[in-house]
Amino acid sequence: MTYHHAAEATEYVSSQLRTIGYWLSAVKCCDYSGVYPFQPLVGLLGCTGYQMASLHTIAENGFTDGMMYDMHRPSYTSESIKYILDYIGEAGKRADDVEYDVLELGAGTGKFTQKFLQFKPKTTRYLATEPMPEFLTTLRTELPGLETRQCRADDIPLPDSSVRAVVVAQAFHWFADDESMQEIWRVLVPMGKLILIWNCKDNSKGWLGQCEGLRTKYCDSHSTHYSAFKWREKLNEFKGFRQNEHLYLPGIKFQGPKSLMVGRFASSSWISSLTEGKRKKALDKINDILNTDPDTRDAKIICMPMLTDLYYYAKC
Repeated sequence: MTYHHAAEATEYVSSQLRTIGYWLSAVKCCDYSGVYPFQPLVGLLGCTGYQMASLHTIAENGFTDGMMYDMHRPSYTSESIKYILDYIGEAGKRADDVEYDVLELGAGTGKFTQKFLQFKPKTTRYLATEPMPEFLTTLRTELPGLETRQCRADDIPLPDSSVRAVVVAQAFHWFADDESMQEIWRVLVPMGKLILIWNCKDNSKGWLGQCEGLRTKYCDSHSTHYSAFKWREKLNEFKGFRQNEHLYLPGIKFQGPKSLMVGRFASSSWISSLTEGKRKKALDKINDILNTDPDTRDAKIICMPMLTDLYYYAKC
């Protein structure tokens, strides 16, 4: 091929490099230790398949310490995992037409992942993904034998109809947009399953309700929070999924000293993303509530009441 202008040649080479970079990012080139051998080349080529787009500001600024998050977040109940496995049904059986039986999006530090792996059938092909590098590092440290990838929900490096079930724990409200839902729909097989689960606080306890109430005082925008249910409105507007079931189940028993309760709030995105001064004031106020409320002020061990919120959807 002959080029009459240097600009033409440069553009052609650049386009070919971008194409190569995209496919290098899309193929399964990560091993079980989480090493991405082509990552430097992919970054050099500037491919869009691997680069992270802007996350929600609160999530991006608030979730920066994977170990801190992992230490102060509860696990999930065995009951909820068994419900999910029952709903997935045939996902545990091997088939040649899918790459993965279960794809977890926004796996974080692996709180849900660890619990799920205790119960899943041995033949189930499981891929855990997470966009935040700080959380992914902790996930890979906690579960070194698990296949993982760094990716966003709106840019999943898998072929069409290659996944039997998608699971999202404690994260869907951060990326409940049309692009992510379309991408989830794309990778699911026909009639594939979408499972959403949250550990949510039971704010009927006075002290817990007071602590949660600080969110409106210190956080300018919290419409993306799970309890605002904007994510549910967006999902109901999207025509690619139908809701099959919604369950409220008893939550995990989450208890410990006051320091654990304060740490749980400190790991929340809305507190973590505050300026240092506002963060200190918010945590001081939480300490004041715990030190004065009759249910907590003299307690050596405090129980934070939890519920499990579980949603089942199917691709249509």
